Amino acid sequence: MTIADEREAPAGALAPAGPPPAETLLLGSLMAWFAAPQEVTRVLALVEDEDLEDPFHQQILAAIRSLVAAGRPCDPVTVQAELMRIGAVSEDHAARRSKRLMDAVTCNASDLAGLEYAAVVVASAYRRRYLALAAGLAGFAATQPEAELLPYLVLVGTQCRSHSERLAQLRGDAPIEPI
Repeated sequence: MTIADEREAPAGALAPAGPPPAETLLLGSLMAWFAAPQEVTRVLALVEDEDLEDPFHQQILAAIRSLVAAGRPCDPVTVQAELMRIGAVSEDHAARRSKRLMDAVTCNASDLAGLEYAAVVVASAYRRRYLALAAGLAGFAATQPEAELLPYLVLVGTQCRSHSERLAQLRGDAPIEPI
């Protein structure tokens, strides 16, 4: 079941057996009681909110990012309070957001595996980026002026390269050499 499938599942539907999604584990590791602040900061520097597919996870990550930037504790209670403070707890989505937060808290994520979970999340986002790019390029090429085609390709190529470099840093790989 993908995150998109889970969003469409009826309330109360059981998720299939298996490990929690990497996004859930990532959030859980960042909120773990014994997570080292320097590791949380390192992960946050390499993971963008948009790397998470689930919009509720994006909001939770943004709240974590806000708390860390302010030097405040980052645990389930303070994250929920931050979500409320910024108005991200609307009544129509409160139950789903609360479920995502509780799933992250109770998923048994290791506070020592934040970089590993982050690498999985960023790798998934990297593949989604290329799939979206491939789907969009044909339409873009068919409808945009020729003068805009190469600059657009350079822009998205630069974005893909930046994404690739973040992923390489998370994995501890050697930097990619320019062509």
